[in-house]
Order: sequence, then C-alpha cells, then structure tokens
Amino acid sequence: SWPRNMAQTGRRKRPEWPLKTAVCIKAYNGTCAVCGIKEPKILRAAHIIPVAEGGSDEIQNGLCLCTNHEIAFDKGLLKIKADGTIESQSEEFKGIYDNILYPKNKEWYPSSKYLKIKYENSFKSK
Repeated sequence: SWPRNMAQTGRRKRPEWPLKTAVCIKAYNGTCAVCGIKEPKILRAAHIIPVAEGGSDEIQNGLCLCTNHEIAFDKGLLKIKADGTIESQSEEFKGIYDNILYPKNKEWYPSSKYLKIKYENSFKSK
C-alpha cells in the first residue's frame, strides 16, 4: 500500500497518491496503456477497482492512463478485458485501440481478476 494524503482538487477533496502515481507511470515507462502517449503532464495512475469498492493500492490494480482515457475508463466508455483487449461503448473510440500496452515487468501487469470485475461492471450508467 502506498501512503495517501489529501489534496484539494476542483470542488471536492480527493485522495492523491503521489508515490503510487510516480511508481505506476515508471512501471509503464511513462506511457498511457491505451494510446501510448508519453506526456508526463497528463499521465495518471488509475485504479482498476477503486479502493472504496474493495480494490487495493497495489500496482496490479492500477493502469497508467492519460487524462482522456482515465475518464473514459472510469465512466465505462472504454472497457478492458482480462486479456488486455480494449472495447468501447463510444463510437469515438471504436476500432482505434485494440489492446493495452503492458508494463515492462510482468510482475506489474494489471490483475486479470480486477480487469474482469471492472469489465463486468462497466457500461452501466454513471
């Protein structure tokens, strides 16, 4: 588990994980797992399953995503199957990306268990 501290972002408080973010981005070689963009100013460590919903702060429950794909993933516009295949509910994303890009170390790969749970619960109205 990584340490947390609260930071004011926007209109509400949200937990920030600076060490997790740095570790996750490094694990993915500074690359969005969906589109491959390497701009550090817009990369985030995104939970597959939020901690509040039973997910962990371990790297296997995280993906390095750019801000656009983090929001699309959180809102269920992008789904990622346990095998890394990307599916989309939005016409804007269909057929653009086939599979996620994985971390360099296999031990850091996203958990297929977490991806399956997220996949089965995505595309619900949010």
